[in-house]
Amino acid sequence: MEIPEDVKVWENTTSIYWLDKDGILCSISKENSPKVSPEESEKQVAELLKRVGEQKLCILIDAKHAQPSSKEERDQSAKTLNKITKAMAVIVHNPLGRMVVNLFIGLQKPPYPMKIFKPGDEQKAKVWLKKHL
Repeated sequence: MEIPEDVKVWENTTSIYWLDKDGILCSISKENSPKVSPEESEKQVAELLKRVGEQKLCILIDAKHAQPSSKEERDQSAKTLNKITKAMAVIVHNPLGRMVVNLFIGLQKPPYPMKIFKPGDEQKAKVWLKKHL
C-alpha cells in the first residue's frame, strides 16, 4: 500500500497512519518495529483517539511487517481495537501473516466485520470497507 502525497501522516513505534478521503483509517506496519507491551498498545490507541476523535472507524491495515504477538498482546489488541473499529480489512503478504490474522480472528472473534485481502487488492478492501462506513 502506498501513502498518498496529499494526506497528513502520523506514526508511532510500530506503524504509519493516515485518514484517506473517505474517512478510512489506513495503517502500514513498520519494518523491524519493536514489540510493544499491552500498556504501550493502550497508549498508542489513546493517542490515535486524540487524533481521530471518539468515533469508530473503518480500518485498512497493511500488515506486511507486523510482528507475531503473544496471547497477552492479542487480548489487549482485541480490547483496544473494539473501542475504535467499525470494520477492518487486513492485507497480508505471506502464509505466516495469514495464519497470524486467522489465529487472531479464530481465538477471539472480533465484534466487528473483518476480512483478509491479498497484496494489490487495496481497492477491493476499500470497496468492502465503504459498505461499513
